[in-house]
Amino acid sequence: RFDPPPGWGDVGQPADDDAWDDFDRAYAASAPESGLDALLPWSARYRELAQRAAVQRERRRSRVSQAETEAAPLWELASVYVGEQWRGRGVGSELVRRLCAWHVQRGGARRDLYLITLEPTCGWYEGLGFSRVERQDLPPQMGLEVAAGEAVSWVLGNRLVCMRGTGGAGEKVR
Repeated sequence: RFDPPPGWGDVGQPADDDAWDDFDRAYAASAPESGLDALLPWSARYRELAQRAAVQRERRRSRVSQAETEAAPLWELASVYVGEQWRGRGVGSELVRRLCAWHVQRGGARRDLYLITLEPTCGWYEGLGFSRVERQDLPPQMGLEVAAGEAVSWVLGNRLVCMRGTGGAGEKVR
């Protein structure tokens, strides 16, 4: 079995584990005519295992579809960049304020918004109503992105920081 790290968030993994367990049980329970008969497409054993595999694929598709339907939406503020000639004029701050306001106007809450940034920019985001959160408090869907970001930021000699919007749906963006 695959033992994913916290935050991995692969909804298909439990279904995959169940499928492999079922396959192992079916393979062990079937009486082999020879050691390789399960590999021969014309054998009854091969056809039985192929049918079980088809059932498991459909179960997996159904479980993944249900898990994706039930998952809470993830709203991530990503890649805010302002050209150097426009920096220091409030362009980036206004852009973030408007994006947050747009999200709230559509019924979202500021606390639904997440972002990943580097340590030097945290103060800027804190001034816009975001606060630091621990990795274990992030939605599972962000796990892979955070892991990749930590590796890249380490290479760049920086520290990755996860942040979340503060306040509720009615909170006005500063």
